[in-house]
Amino acid sequence: MKIRLLVLALAVCGALLTPALAQKTPSWTLTKGHLMIPRTDHTATLLKDGRVLIVTGSTASPPGTVHDITAELYNPDTETFAPGGDTQLCHGEGATATRLLDGCDGCVLIVGGVCSGDQAEIYDPHDPHDNKFHTVGPVTIHNRVFHTATLLPNGKVLIAGGVSQDSTSESLDSAELFDPATEQFTETGRLNTRRLYHSATLLADERGVLIVGGNHRTQGVDENCERSAEIYDLNEGKFHPAEDMNDPRCYLRQSQAPRLQKCFQLAIELALGPQARGDGADDNVLIAGGQSSPRFGVLPSAELFERKAFHRTGDMNDARFNHTLTVLPSGKVLVAGGGGGPPREETRRSAEIYDPDSRTFARTADMKHRRQQHTATLLFNGKVLVVGGLDSTVCPNGGIADCTTLDTPESAELFSEQVP
Repeated sequence: MKIRLLVLALAVCGALLTPALAQKTPSWTLTKGHLMIPRTDHTATLLKDGRVLIVTGSTASPPGTVHDITAELYNPDTETFAPGGDTQLCHGEGATATRLLDGCDGCVLIVGGVCSGDQAEIYDPHDPHDNKFHTVGPVTIHNRVFHTATLLPNGKVLIAGGVSQDSTSESLDSAELFDPATEQFTETGRLNTRRLYHSATLLADERGVLIVGGNHRTQGVDENCERSAEIYDLNEGKFHPAEDMNDPRCYLRQSQAPRLQKCFQLAIELALGPQARGDGADDNVLIAGGQSSPRFGVLPSAELFERKAFHRTGDMNDARFNHTLTVLPSGKVLVAGGGGGPPREETRRSAEIYDPDSRTFARTADMKHRRQQHTATLLFNGKVLVVGGLDSTVCPNGGIADCTTLDTPESAELFSEQVP
């Protein structure tokens, strides 16, 4: 299976090296099928067979009013969606989904969420039963939502930060490790700064996880956006402060900072996981957009974490938050959708491409539909699947309570970097 996945992923690189394809214009096309139910702030996880598991999130308008337990599977061959069974737990918004490597190879770990903060479960594609979800855990330290989950080279998953779902509604500094071999969580070091809606990225040296930005919340009120950063040392099991970013940034949940990679590095990791990355991988992490305060200040700025420090790079053409950042087979980065301003909650249709060689952003074709709080998943065929999200040009009262989830045929679309 791993060899087949690697061949598929490397074939994408070979296609991109063909001069005839390199001259074509990037484009968006609607998928042939659309979501079975509308979703926003959900998860989308690439499985080893090339399908995409879509689960959790809010499934009604206004968002947050209904949390469905159904899952669905996207098939890239037919471009359609099919039932994927029901989760054992309600998760709602703010959950994470991570494809595992060890123990249950190819399974997906789902943790937390607004209606199941202290619970976790696993989707097992090898399970012969119709319903392939089973519970694990529970999460040991806090029930949590809007945290991060990072797959480590040793196969464990680092769960960090978020906000407690108990009566305090405080941002968290706790972290824990999930071991797929035992299906249990254990405590690890604590963050130096409490944070939610932050970003977490495994660094290329395989010894650290970069944690940046996020919100600080006290008694249910978001007080400020963080400029701070820290690195989790995999060997020590501790977080160490890193140099601050140039700008404070929060609401990075959808726009997790990607590590910039060349095509063959990306293909190998996509197929075989982070433990196959090897020496010589790039250690540049792109952080773009977000907000400078919890209620105002949508950012167009971007910066790179390189050589253990943050350096400014070119600005995006549009300020945005709740957007997605996806590394493409060419090594460039697709920036799609998000909320903009003014007003703050205007939803964008626009997309742009970051070129790591010129360190600039350039506009590309617009999406077929405005969306924020969507997902973007790089497929083995080199296309990017964008699913769901909110659709509203203006959300009343500076919030998203009256926005509309996407339940139209435009609920999913594909970005092709090179069109044959």
